[in-house]
Parts: sequence; structure tokens; C-alpha cells
Amino acid sequence: MKKGMFFVLFVFAILSVSACGSAQFQNVADDNPITDQTCTVIVDRTQSLDEMIQAGRYSFVSDYFTAENFPVEQPQVEVEVTLHVITMNRVVTTNAILAEIDKRGLRPATLSELLAFGVKYPSAQRHFSVVAFGSIWSISGFRVVTFLSGDDDIRALNMDYFGGDWDEATRFLAVVK
Repeated sequence: MKKGMFFVLFVFAILSVSACGSAQFQNVADDNPITDQTCTVIVDRTQSLDEMIQAGRYSFVSDYFTAENFPVEQPQVEVEVTLHVITMNRVVTTNAILAEIDKRGLRPATLSELLAFGVKYPSAQRHFSVVAFGSIWSISGFRVVTFLSGDDDIRALNMDYFGGDWDEATRFLAVVK
């Protein structure tokens, strides 16, 4: 009886996973390694970058996140956006994920869309990094992208080099073109 009850609870837990609000996204079988889940956020571009960052209550924010380096996109309105949260479930290069995003008719999410995701789903980044390739900045000749990361104690807004590899747990935000 206990084994049966455990199985029922396990199946219920698996079926209860929701796309963006969950602590962990669903894993998929090796024959379908890419997952694309969606969630809706409100992106308030009437706010300054500082206000968007403050709304996320991050415990660490890189000093390079300034309005000069990352201007808020136009038009400055509040808009509902459906984000695609793509998981490749394998180590992947930047070029490979960008090709996958484009193949799906999507564009990389911007910093303001990433910040809106962080506000609505603050626990997500405690379990995996979330990258937005739509806001690229150059520092000392290197291009960097914005991402959320963290653990049980920290929620961080940071940046990483544009090229290179991303681990299998990383999520990539995209939006319909």
C-alpha cells in the first residue's frame, strides 16, 4: 500500500508542474530533448531600468546594469508578453540556441522581458540560469548577455560572455517575432 501511495504522489507531483511558476521545468526523454514552455508576463516599459531592477528585489546586480548601457526599449508602454522558455537539455553553443530560437519563429527576449520574468517567477532562477540574448552589451571588446541566476540564498542579475557553451540546465527566453 505504501508503494502504491508513493507512486500516486509521485505521478501527481509530475503532473502538477506548471511551466514558469514551477521550481523545476519538466524533463523530457532523450528522443525529444528540446522543451518549449510558455508563460505570460507584464513588461512595464514606462519604468526606468532602475525601477525594473528594484521590482525584482535581486540580492546581487552587476554594476554594469545602467540606463546608458541598457536603454529601455521603445515604445514606453506596459505590454503583456508571452515568453517561451526553451530548454535544450544538453550543453549547447550560443549559435545553436540562437538558430533554434529563429527556427521556431521567435526572437531572443530583451532585458526588460527578462526582468519581468524575474519579478513574476522569482524562485525559477534559484534552480537554473535564465538567459536573454536580446540585450547585448559590449565591454572591453567582448559582447555580453543578460541572465538571472541564483541558489537558495541569492537571486542575481548578471551578465556573461555572448559566445561559448551553456549547460544543460540553462533556460533561454524568447518571444514571437
